[in-house]
Amino acid sequence: GPRANVWRAPLANERDGWGTYRGKLRTARAGWGNGIANGWRSLGLDRLEQHVERLDVVRVSPAEVRVEIETRLESDVVPTTAFASGFEVSYVYRILGSGDVLLHQDVTPQGVMPDWLPKAGLELVLAPQLSALTWYGRGPHETYPDRKTGARMGVYTSTVAEEDQPYLVPQDYGNKSDVRWIALTGADGIGLFAASDAPLEASARQFSTDQLSRANFPFQLAPQDGITLNLDHRVSGVGGTAISVLATHRVAPVPWQYSTRLRPFDASEVSPATLYRHRINQ
Repeated sequence: GPRANVWRAPLANERDGWGTYRGKLRTARAGWGNGIANGWRSLGLDRLEQHVERLDVVRVSPAEVRVEIETRLESDVVPTTAFASGFEVSYVYRILGSGDVLLHQDVTPQGVMPDWLPKAGLELVLAPQLSALTWYGRGPHETYPDRKTGARMGVYTSTVAEEDQPYLVPQDYGNKSDVRWIALTGADGIGLFAASDAPLEASARQFSTDQLSRANFPFQLAPQDGITLNLDHRVSGVGGTAISVLATHRVAPVPWQYSTRLRPFDASEVSPATLYRHRINQ
């Protein structure tokens, strides 16, 4: 199901040790390379484990069920201070009779943190047949916070397979900035609609984040049995070959919260644009 996520498969600029771009995070470890990703991996941000501490289900009314979940995302890295790196995460689901699932996420970083995070968001895996992609945001090509001025706002369509970018080194790809809504559908028109209380950074991929993080060559990638959907509150920028990501485009390790609306729908009966126009106040 949906899970808080701060990790993305490192970009080439985050793996390389180019000149002034080396600017290693305070958490970098000797022998792990000079790339920015060193400082993230050394804290175990690529392998956080989720531990559920509390789960409450309340029937608010005949048309609404409220589910509250308290969890911890913890690193497996042995801490050098009193607290290991991790995050306290609170999820509140409002499951409505209309079919809408309103999910509020509240995240608080704990313990040792890097100077900035790869992202602050939500990741879930969908059924593999939901391969048609439509979104209202910047496009049609991939965009990031510091790489988006050449992409216009509009409604765009694609497929999950077409989103694949043949980078020489596998890495995060296909991000869309300033997304108001995104929908994935199958050949039968049945799909999932997602929107938020603020513009999202979103992407849909046929590879898992873990697989993209581990692969060194494209031939090592194989489509997973599902589609990875990222609905992110913020993502860090790309930067340049010898220039670090500007502070404005970095995700600071400070508490964040945002709400996401998920709804199954039938494209033959209603369009994603209509769902967005008549969205419920979250």
